[in-house]
Amino acid sequence: MVNVTVRSSDPLSITAEDLLHQLGPEQNASYSFTENLGTGSLYAFLKAGADFFLAFVEGHPVGCVGYRKFPFEETDVVAQLRLLLVNPEYRWRQVATALLREAERSAARRGYVLMRVEMDQNHSEAQFFFEEHGYNRVPKYGPFVEDPMVMCMERLIA
Repeated sequence: MVNVTVRSSDPLSITAEDLLHQLGPEQNASYSFTENLGTGSLYAFLKAGADFFLAFVEGHPVGCVGYRKFPFEETDVVAQLRLLLVNPEYRWRQVATALLREAERSAARRGYVLMRVEMDQNHSEAQFFFEEHGYNRVPKYGPFVEDPMVMCMERLIA
C-alpha cells in the first residue's frame, strides 16, 4: 500500500490531460467503461455537472476518477461514475479505492444517493473491484441496453 492523496481537479488541466493521455489507451488501467477521452468529451462531461479527482503518490499523478449526474433518466439523485483510471504500476495499492471513495463522498455531499457504473463485460478485475466495494449488477440502461460488451452496476452511497 502507498500513501495516496486525492484532490479535486480540473479535467482540462495539463496534469489531468497528461494523465488521461498516458492511461486512456491502456485497457488494463481502466476500472470503468470509457469513451473517447478527447477534449470534446471532457467538455461534455463537465457540462453534465461533473466532479473530477486526481490521485497522487509522492506528488505524481497516478490515477483519476470522475462522476456526473446520471444522464439516462430524469432524476437528481443518481450519479454516474464516468471513468476510473489507475496507472498499472499502482494497481492493487489502494489508489482505485481512494479515488472511488472520494467520488462517492463528493456525490453524497451533492445530494446523490446512488452511484452507477458501466464496464466492459470481459473486465473481470473491474467487476471484482466494484463488487468488493459494495456494487451490485443491475439491468442495462440507456445506450447500453443493447450492448453485449457492457455490464452495469450500482451502489447506494447515502
